[in-house]
Amino acid sequence: MTLPDPQGAARRRQLVRVAAVAGAVALAAVVLVFATRAPAASPRAEDKTYDVAYSVGFLPEEGQAAVTITVEPGTGEVRQLRLRMPPARYPAVTGDGTVVREGDVVVWTPERGRAQALRYRVVIDDRRAGGAFDARMGR
Repeated sequence: MTLPDPQGAARRRQLVRVAAVAGAVALAAVVLVFATRAPAASPRAEDKTYDVAYSVGFLPEEGQAAVTITVEPGTGEVRQLRLRMPPARYPAVTGDGTVVREGDVVVWTPERGRAQALRYRVVIDDRRAGGAFDARMGR
């Protein structure tokens, strides 16, 4: 028959606590070392910026919204966007530069060097088979 060893159990709990603290200190040291290193990106990557403006107009009579995304170059620029836009949900897509629909994907290549806009309609109203709506715009 083995008798409980309360001193041994207490000692094991103390060792587990010491190991946990040591592990936390080691992890903090690793994080600190990596946090103080310079980023691997090119030194000018953080300087490349451009402005983006979103405009949404609601069209309750049509159950749609008219959206415009305008990008304006700063020290950087948008060269191309690939957006998943199924035709049933996004029936009309136009924009400055080149806009090409490839099935469910729209590829927008704005002209370089000046502000450009992508304009599209998105269907809001979505009626289920049972007649209820998943989404609906009030009139």
